[in-house]
Amino acid sequence: MHIHAHRDVVTQAVKLDEALRLVQKRYDSLDTLEFKPPRLPAVQTDPALLKYIHRNAVSNAKKYGQARGPVATEAEYFDGMLTVRVTNKPGEGYDRLLALADPRVIFEKGTRLHTRGAADEKTSRTSAGDGAWIMQLSARALGGSCRLKVCSASHQAKQSQA
Repeated sequence: MHIHAHRDVVTQAVKLDEALRLVQKRYDSLDTLEFKPPRLPAVQTDPALLKYIHRNAVSNAKKYGQARGPVATEAEYFDGMLTVRVTNKPGEGYDRLLALADPRVIFEKGTRLHTRGAADEKTSRTSAGDGAWIMQLSARALGGSCRLKVCSASHQAKQSQA
């Protein structure tokens, strides 16, 4: 059985840099968290939705990126808009992302691209694969959106050489 309930957006003054650091504390190996400008302002937003979006993006970057590879979060606030980028190095199954005709499919309800063997079987059985879909719904509730940028292996190699 799947139950999806509607949740009202609850806005309050949120210090963006502090809110994003809360997610970082959950992960031991988050390599970088960068802010532009260095101190982000306090804004009116729903802290629970912001935390969910960031936590799920970092969790997926860890789960589907290079094993024990770096994950970077960059948050930029400019002209009233917050942009949060979570990046990783390609890992197992990256070729499946490259093969997608339209990467936006990952934000559709029930989308699961792959599992990673025995370690992920418990998650595979208990998760409906709705994490990215819920991220997108949460972002839309805040007036934003989520997207996935997939770079080819040759592009990744060029970036790491620069």
